[in-house]
Amino acid sequence: MAKSKNHTNHNQNKKAHRNGIKRPLRKRHESTLGMDVKFLINQRYARKGNLSREESVKRYNERIASQKGKPKPVTL
Repeated sequence: MAKSKNHTNHNQNKKAHRNGIKRPLRKRHESTLGMDVKFLINQRYARKGNLSREESVKRYNERIASQKGKPKPVTL
């Protein structure tokens, strides 16, 4: 008696490429479920420490105002 066929991949590649093989869509905000808890807690503190846009603009303007009268440093 002849041995039976164990495996074939016939026509599967053509079927897969008929509509194109596409990459999975990347989510805008990846879910944090299942992520390392230690990392997530640190992430929370890091986000809290970030300055708001208004605060960063205010600090930038203060820095520019403080440098206004000083000469530019000379680099050699």
